[in-house]
Amino acid sequence: MQISLTQRALDNLIFIPPKRSRSNPKPKPSTSEIRTYDPVWPLMAKRWLRVRSRK
Repeated sequence: MQISLTQRALDNLIFIPPKRSRSNPKPKPSTSEIRTYDPVWPLMAKRWLRVRSRK
């Protein structure tokens, strides 16, 4: 069976390796540098401001 040139080109496109960037990748931050979201903090801050304004 003969494969058309178009089909050959399409088959080869699937296996093209990804392009590599020339610059070095950024280093991953350590666990202590990762910022997390504290859902309780905004509520505590509002409460603190309410109590502070009454004094």
